[in-house]
Amino acid sequence: MRDEERLEMIERLRVGEATLLRAVDGVAEDAAAKSPAAGKWSALQCVEHVVLAEEHMLGLVLAAERSPEPVLNSRLERAILERGADRTQKREAPDVAIPSGRFLTIHEAMGAFSNVRERTIQFVENCDEDVRTLLIEHPVVGRINGYETLLLIAVHSMRHAGQIEEILRGVG
Repeated sequence: MRDEERLEMIERLRVGEATLLRAVDGVAEDAAAKSPAAGKWSALQCVEHVVLAEEHMLGLVLAAERSPEPVLNSRLERAILERGADRTQKREAPDVAIPSGRFLTIHEAMGAFSNVRERTIQFVENCDEDVRTLLIEHPVVGRINGYETLLLIAVHSMRHAGQIEEILRGVG
């Protein structure tokens, strides 16, 4: 990654992390665990989903096949940044990212989120190759490159921070 791109990606990841942290700041454990309705996720389940998804996507990046040349899709990159956190379009989570009660408390879930986000940031900090040469089969989006995957990771936590805010306001 170029230095400028690396710094920009780290900033996006940090902003996504801070957004999720703000969304759960001061939330009581009983409120975090309460589902707003049958079949709807609680704030705790949303955080678990973000953790599962990021662990999975980071794993895909780390195990990605390499293309001899970068695969650039600036339209998709823009779309991820412009619409990735948008909550107006609902999406079904892939099986790998469906919460199952892995965490008992929001504190525990946020600790796991901070850990996986730090691993993602460390990957970006230490990556000396063009991540657009990393080819990934994303369970929802399909074939994408490593840069697009990192963008998805960054906006995904922001998307679910919005969902958590909706849940806690009684809208979700």
